Amino acid sequence: MRNRSLAFALVLLSGPVGAQAPVPFVSGEERFIILADGRFEKLEPRPPGWVHSMNGQVAYRDHDGRLKLFIEEGRRLHLLDRRAGMPKGTRHRLAWLSADTLKTIREGRAHAIATHVADFDVSDSLIALHDTLHDELRVIWRGLHHPVASIERGSERPQWLLGSNLLVLFNKEARRLSLFQGGKLRVLNDSTDVGIAVAGGGVVGWWDGQARVFKALFNGTEHELSELRPASAKAGDGLVAYIDGNGRLKCFDRGALHRVTDDPPTEYCGATASSSTSMMGGSCSSAMVHRLRWRATFPSNGKWRARCWLTSTRTVSCMAS
Repeated sequence: MRNRSLAFALVLLSGPVGAQAPVPFVSGEERFIILADGRFEKLEPRPPGWVHSMNGQVAYRDHDGRLKLFIEEGRRLHLLDRRAGMPKGTRHRLAWLSADTLKTIREGRAHAIATHVADFDVSDSLIALHDTLHDELRVIWRGLHHPVASIERGSERPQWLLGSNLLVLFNKEARRLSLFQGGKLRVLNDSTDVGIAVAGGGVVGWWDGQARVFKALFNGTEHELSELRPASAKAGDGLVAYIDGNGRLKCFDRGALHRVTDDPPTEYCGATASSSTSMMGGSCSSAMVHRLRWRATFPSNGKWRARCWLTSTRTVSCMAS
């Protein structure tokens, strides 16, 4: 029983919680408890089905599926929704569907922001949603709704990537890649593959099918990274990491390109705490990484396995794993 409780607590703490944030866990008696400001609050007699920690708040679905919010300030517990769908959240924002109505939290209460919603995604700055009434993909940014693409009835789900402060949209028929950032929509590329695109915090990486170049866009400037089509790529906070056509791990970090390893890593990650998405498939093993991290085997005979990371001084550090 103790091991089970510990494992559940670790899952809950895998989200972006700080040192002073409320800490949710399940006790040995299967009760759901939150440690907030040095005091324990017993919230539920049974473990919740879903938990998400934000700044000074903990949202969860109780054993009956009701969505609730614990607010550390004032130690308040609010019922948000009795029949909420699966919520999606970041360290600053939470959204969910109630039937086809999209809701979020404002001043500790549930607030409807759109209706006739079939699908949605959330980042720190944006909410993307599929509006079935108007057949369009919309982005909510700073409280305003921005239509970014029309969607024909019966067509496939629109393909988009949501970074922490930007959205990348792929038009499959036109093979066009577009970017929404800062309230404006622009075309990135008129001929590209959906399989080669990543979006992170303030940065986009994609394969330009016309120029045959792997590119990155950061701070309004395009950078050509490689003439070889990457085997894989991931994005983070101002960072695009990729394995080039020769199997080398490289990292584009805020305008500078670094050659990290000459051999492909076992796995690598460049995610931010808010969002990092890719149209290439695969997932990042750690959602708390702001810099590039990877696992590798040294030497080639495979006797030493290590976890490595690129430090702020652009040097490589490794430790045995």
